[in-house]
Amino acid sequence: MAQINGKPTNGKGKPGKAAQGTTYKEDAGCEEDTTEWLPSDTLPEGTLTANVNVSYGARIGLPDYSDARCGASLTLPVAATEEEIESGFEYAAKWCENKVQAMIDQIQEDN
Repeated sequence: MAQINGKPTNGKGKPGKAAQGTTYKEDAGCEEDTTEWLPSDTLPEGTLTANVNVSYGARIGLPDYSDARCGASLTLPVAATEEEIESGFEYAAKWCENKVQAMIDQIQEDN
């Protein structure tokens, strides 16, 4: 997929619509932020679209009485129909849940 400044393009040199996922993790003074561009379905020209955004977060207590935080967010463009919005929401929720659970598992393993 062609990119401009790290964003997918539609082949015409303009940023295309793609799903943007972000994650963050803060653990023992170490902060980590990432942005991930996910391919999304190509919608026909002129299709009315909506953006679905889901965010998950967690705070994990650590053995030294401090805590770690982590989270994930996904913004997903979809066709503006009730069915597509619901499907997009379910996909985004599962993506965020999986990312946050993986970070929780890693934090607990490291501590």
